[in-house]
Amino acid sequence: MNGYKFLLRLCVVLGIVSFFLIPMMVGAADIHNTTVIVLDGSGSMDESMRDQATGQSVKKMDAAKKALKDVIAKVPSDTHVGILVFTSGRMGWLTDPPLGQVQENIFSALDQVSPGGGTPLGLGIKNGTDMLLHDRQTQNNVGRYQLIVVTDGENTQGPGVDEYAPLVAPRGIRMDVIGVAMPGGATHQLAQWADSYQPADDAVSLQTALKKAIVVEAGGKDAPADFSATAGLPMEVAKVWLAALSQTPPNYPLGEQPPVETKPNPASAAVPVAEAPPAPPELVQSSCSTAGTGTIGSGLTTLMLVIIILTSLVSRRRLIPVRIRR
Repeated sequence: MNGYKFLLRLCVVLGIVSFFLIPMMVGAADIHNTTVIVLDGSGSMDESMRDQATGQSVKKMDAAKKALKDVIAKVPSDTHVGILVFTSGRMGWLTDPPLGQVQENIFSALDQVSPGGGTPLGLGIKNGTDMLLHDRQTQNNVGRYQLIVVTDGENTQGPGVDEYAPLVAPRGIRMDVIGVAMPGGATHQLAQWADSYQPADDAVSLQTALKKAIVVEAGGKDAPADFSATAGLPMEVAKVWLAALSQTPPNYPLGEQPPVETKPNPASAAVPVAEAPPAPPELVQSSCSTAGTGTIGSGLTTLMLVIIILTSLVSRRRLIPVRIRR
């Protein structure tokens, strides 16, 4: 019975160690949280709203630019930021690469944004979320991932909001929506699927809303789990409990089917395949389904194999009867 208890405790300890070794395998210097901001650059953002600080009117886009600059300048270095803008029938990221630590180029790129065109809000949510899912996969699901939508109206172009917005939360992505001087306020369609919805009817409240949305308090749904709860649990229960902790929502793009693994056909490997023509710049839907696990995935497999071998050896050592010489 003592050997059973020892083996149980060993399995729990090894499970805890392997769980916390995953971030180490990703590389401590590379681990980061990620925030993607979808900025509405449609023609209606050229309209005016009140600036409480000066008592005068200011264009919505100008107020949004100023608020974004003030807030993202204070983002900690362990958070990568990307801004996706749709304007004048085009959708694109402000920087290349799209995600990274806040640098001066993101501010200068923001200055160049000029409002115009319709509101492809549904595609904006998809493209922003797909980038977050891709980034999460490259980090082996380590970190916090957040989508912030800054808009002043309803979807008027492309797939509707209801096609993609309901899929964000089930993927483990936090979505915060800020309505910029928008008629209807909290009755906006996105409010029912967002983790939070904040109306911003003037320039000051817009800045306040962004500050509240970007700063996510620690200890939320992404906080580390307490493994001490496994103490005293039967072996099979502890194994199931630890396996459940390691499960993460899938990282394939929104609206797509889970990727199916297929074995390569050696006979067709040498057949050249024509490259598809590049997608037009208008309302491009990003796809991150090709993200791989690389050497990180193989390293994790090796680690788990070592744990299994060690567990087996210790178990065998504890259970072999000792021969007593006379």
